[in-house]
Amino acid sequence: MAGGDGPPQIPTLDQLPPELLLIDNGDKLIRTITPVTVLATIFVFLRLGMRLRRVGLGLDDYLIIFALIFTWGTWVVGTLFVKLGGLGRPMIVNLAIDPNRLIINQKLLFSGELIYPTVIALVKFSILAMYQRVFPTKTMKLGHIVLGGMTAAWYIAVVLVAIFQCKPVKKVFNPMLPGTCIDPTDFFLGNSIPNIVTDVAILALPTYEVYKLNLPRHQRIGLGAVFLLGAGIVAVSSYRLYIHILLAEQGTSADFTMALYDPVIWTVIEPDMAVICASLPSLGPMLTTFLNSRLLTPVRSYFSKGSGSYGSGAGFDGNVTIGGTPMKIPGSARGGKKGASSNLTPSNVSSQERLNVGDPEAGFVPDGYVAERRVTVGKASSGHDGANIPLESIAVKTVVDWRETKGPSSH
Repeated sequence: MAGGDGPPQIPTLDQLPPELLLIDNGDKLIRTITPVTVLATIFVFLRLGMRLRRVGLGLDDYLIIFALIFTWGTWVVGTLFVKLGGLGRPMIVNLAIDPNRLIINQKLLFSGELIYPTVIALVKFSILAMYQRVFPTKTMKLGHIVLGGMTAAWYIAVVLVAIFQCKPVKKVFNPMLPGTCIDPTDFFLGNSIPNIVTDVAILALPTYEVYKLNLPRHQRIGLGAVFLLGAGIVAVSSYRLYIHILLAEQGTSADFTMALYDPVIWTVIEPDMAVICASLPSLGPMLTTFLNSRLLTPVRSYFSKGSGSYGSGAGFDGNVTIGGTPMKIPGSARGGKKGASSNLTPSNVSSQERLNVGDPEAGFVPDGYVAERRVTVGKASSGHDGANIPLESIAVKTVVDWRETKGPSSH
């Protein structure tokens, strides 16, 4: 790079056009990344609060705590880019303010290249540990080992390449030194593509287990959706890869502290989103409690009208006595084995039954919670009087709820 009579002279601030001095997007960057990092922190604290109330913390929780710490590390790096490196201002202005800002930015960039994969790897390990805790099956154990190994290999490779990307190594901090570096586009592709592939594989891993759960279809869909909400992180990772490739293609002609603006934002936001998505499944019981609250009763009633649903506020007129004669329903409707049946009489019509959580088909039951089936028989709102109820007007409702236990679950 260097040649001729020496490095170019850096102009002073007085020599620069006034319009250049007015360009400063640094504060906007901080206002963008701070709320997302705070939101990730709130999600983690909500998760930890729910876990501590009943069963204590597991390996997945400790891993997400460390991930959150490093996530704040990416926020610190992004903030230092603005405060010390002048990110969001033209490079010529930054050099006029402090000729060392190029080296400062290179050091911050190097720090980000180490912190970012650390956060992502910790989040993936946390998700895999949670899968193993919730779905202790052979399939999940195998997936845990394979994807955990792939994540570990990816992390080690990315860190080593980041450290030794230039020869000599100190050229990473000062690009004006003689030497060679690997192509930035190759680095970003080698970093991001395996990351995205493992993201997709980890998100898809519990799909089969959720499908096998002995739950109503809408509950299985809802539970699967909670896990698949993490697909948003795949979109964020893909976009981050795109903007990094655009930056790399600009090469040395890019205004470094202006072109690096978007990549820094998304390098901070992606780990935040990963932490949030990893915490969502643990907040399932809280979401269930909210959806079952009285606040949403009118909404549930509205969507239940005319849909064949039954139950309180959903076209269900209450319990009735069915002539004192036992009524048989399929065992699958009450959490029993397939093909079994249960006698329902007026004395046990609305009883609650505790699921056999040891049965892999019993359902998804987080630690500290007990899954219960409520089987209720009543008449649908069809205009019949209470004395004469046609058989086709009898509605059987089966609902699975999560109820917090007073202590750690026994399973």
